[in-house]
Amino acid sequence: MIALIRWILGFAITVIFVFFAAFNRQETELYFSPIHDPITLPLYAVTLGFAGLAFLLGGLTVWLSDGKIRKDRRSLRKTVKSLEREL
Repeated sequence: MIALIRWILGFAITVIFVFFAAFNRQETELYFSPIHDPITLPLYAVTLGFAGLAFLLGGLTVWLSDGKIRKDRRSLRKTVKSLEREL
């Protein structure tokens, strides 16, 4: 049941992204600094690019913040294995 809901939500989000890209094809200028010339890109590329970057940074943040939990799990697994060997 959960897999079906996840599939439906994934499909709906994909359709939204496709419609967003289809309706936002106008060119926009992206300025990285006042010294360099602007880069001309479609609006959907800029928006989806920054959304993808935000997704990756969020995933990296979650991964880094869960480091202590992963360390504790590793130590607990080692403890369980050593106790099982003793038995």
